[in-house]
Amino acid sequence: MSRPHAPQSFPAPGGVSPGRDAAGEAPGRRAYRGDVDLLRLAACLTVMLGHAGGTLIRRTQDEHQDSAAYLVGHLAEAVNPWAVPMFFAIAGWAVLAGAPPRDQATMLGRIVRHAVPLAFWSLAYLGVYKMVAWDEVDVRGTLVQLPFSATGPGYHLWYLYLYIPLITLFGAAVLLLRGKRPWGLALLGLLFSGGAVLFELVQHATGLDLGGWRWGVTTYAVVYFTAGGILIHSVGSLRLPRWACWAAGIVFAGASALVFLWETRVHYPIENANPLTPVLGVCVILLIAAVWRGARGSGPVTGGDVLGGDGLGGRRGLGGRNGLGGAQSPTDGRSLTGERAAAVTAARRSPLLSRLAGASFGAFLVHVFLIDAWFGALFPLDWGLLATTALFLCGWLGCFAVSLTASLLWGRLPHARRLLG
Repeated sequence: MSRPHAPQSFPAPGGVSPGRDAAGEAPGRRAYRGDVDLLRLAACLTVMLGHAGGTLIRRTQDEHQDSAAYLVGHLAEAVNPWAVPMFFAIAGWAVLAGAPPRDQATMLGRIVRHAVPLAFWSLAYLGVYKMVAWDEVDVRGTLVQLPFSATGPGYHLWYLYLYIPLITLFGAAVLLLRGKRPWGLALLGLLFSGGAVLFELVQHATGLDLGGWRWGVTTYAVVYFTAGGILIHSVGSLRLPRWACWAAGIVFAGASALVFLWETRVHYPIENANPLTPVLGVCVILLIAAVWRGARGSGPVTGGDVLGGDGLGGRRGLGGRNGLGGAQSPTDGRSLTGERAAAVTAARRSPLLSRLAGASFGAFLVHVFLIDAWFGALFPLDWGLLATTALFLCGWLGCFAVSLTASLLWGRLPHARRLLG
């Protein structure tokens, strides 16, 4: 299944924060996976890069193919195909290993947490674009089709019509293996899988044009969900030598160049099932895991930061006033290196990183407003290559910053995250 011809690459739905489980409880002794949070942010940023590039391609492909904007758009699109599969992979890691559901209610909570923002933003995009382009938006027809597919101005929301069935089916499988009886999830999964047939029958019997049925799973999505989830789980304990990191970077650059050639000479946009897509994704997973491990181990950490002083628990050590057992820690005042220092460095960095990653879903949902306003209407198409590149980068990063800030702000309002993502 190829991606729609709207600007491509889609980020991260909210998913499950690697620092918390699906119901919001701390995962006990489960190790914090900061690399997964970095993956979510990197994919969100890359999605906006792809949407910005795709918007320029759409504006220039008919009459301005010799412009710098057309070239910059394709260069941006060349590095972003891994973003959609990455969020399937993160979802797979969360459901299968990182934060597997405890019961059916937990899994239903995850589904609702994605379905409610999907409904809200579908209507929000429809309403706003109707006001902007009154004669071009068919509100009645779009409203009829929205329950079944991502039609209308919110083109980027199609991703959730695959994501929700995936977590439903695999969540039910996990619970079944744990001896549970998730009948509600099983029935919902049956609706997703068999709905296309019933959908056709209803349209044929009533004569209504309800669009297409997009709830369901595809082969490539299942492969990314399972294989990607396994890979993300495995790299948590993987140590790459420096040469392997360089090799992953070189392979990523080479695969991006091939994507550029594919999209400019064979087919645009590149299909999600194209072999180049998983190559890019594997490289990103390995590189970000290496970056996270390097960040965790950077710099010495004093013993008081680990066991004495205000330890990891935010009190005087882990076991009482000082140190593990409540007595004076034998490492107070001395430098620690290695795994213990890395653990403390990670603990210091995780709250901000977790908040940013948690806000990435909301940023994904709202960012198309900004992309369409700037790159779809205001971005100049007749500038030179250097000026176009600089303006493109500033606009892309600005859209990311504004979208993420908006998501962080509404996250402070009571219950707003449930509605807005």
